[in-house]
Amino acid sequence: MNKFKKEGNQLEVIISHQSTDFDSLAAMVAAKKIYKDALLVFTGAVERNVKKFISIYGELIEITPFKKIKIEEITKLIIVDTRIKRRIGPFANVLKKRDLEIHIYDHHPSTADDIKGDLNAIEEVGATTTIILKKLKEMNLEISPIEATLFALGIYEDTGSLTFSTTTIDDINSISYLFDKGIKLKVVANFMNIGLSLAQKKLLNQLLLSSKE
Repeated sequence: MNKFKKEGNQLEVIISHQSTDFDSLAAMVAAKKIYKDALLVFTGAVERNVKKFISIYGELIEITPFKKIKIEEITKLIIVDTRIKRRIGPFANVLKKRDLEIHIYDHHPSTADDIKGDLNAIEEVGATTTIILKKLKEMNLEISPIEATLFALGIYEDTGSLTFSTTTIDDINSISYLFDKGIKLKVVANFMNIGLSLAQKKLLNQLLLSSKE
């Protein structure tokens, strides 16, 4: 059987927004644990720190190249961390299919360009990963230490390490739950710092030193 054509002509695909960040990647990987037969496909560019994570922990994340699938054969589209039509790149064309089933998981405010799903898991939390993680917990699904680390990166990134005003108790509880699953804090620290400029890193070091005095 063709790897990219599912049995019984059922093709499920999990996507997120263009310029994939840690919350969108984490949400995609988390969703894959629910939709086990779905393919993970990027809709466009990937942020630098996310690309670096994938290069190191690629065995965790099997990404199917967009060119390897036929979008007209998609029967179920799972969209995470966005529901804005213009942000899903070439997959916007799939929305024209009359028999398409759409599942959406998102934490962003509504807009006039929102896609309407058959399932809409929309919550006012700090990260989309939090929404899906609650579902994984309800289903009692196993989470490996490196998955826990990725999920934590997604939540930390979108909540400013739990400091943004959009952070909720659900985000905090999710991080606590992930600690029980074996978060690798050194990995989190390394990737949370990748986006800092040299000047920002120097300032951060000065602040850390000052806090110890």
